[in-house]
Amino acid sequence: MRWEELSNGHLLNAAAAAGFEAILCIDKNLEYEQNLKTLPLPVIVLDARTNAVHGLAPFAPALLNLLSTKLEAVLYFVEENGTVIRVLHPRRRP
Repeated sequence: MRWEELSNGHLLNAAAAAGFEAILCIDKNLEYEQNLKTLPLPVIVLDARTNAVHGLAPFAPALLNLLSTKLEAVLYFVEENGTVIRVLHPRRRP
């Protein structure tokens, strides 16, 4: 499959169909681009400034904790301080 050619919605559906248990990304706009009521699998967005290892490392403890729980097909927004927010409806843009 050519995953890189899929747009967000098609990518989420393809991942769910392929048996993925969740999607992890840093796309903070995803909550405004997708219908959060119809997500086919859990989506975890890291509120990272960069996708470099040094920028993602602080998220590891909160992410491991979150992944050890039973996830619902909703959007989880993980902040650098470890706060996890279940986002059911798009929030106001900052």
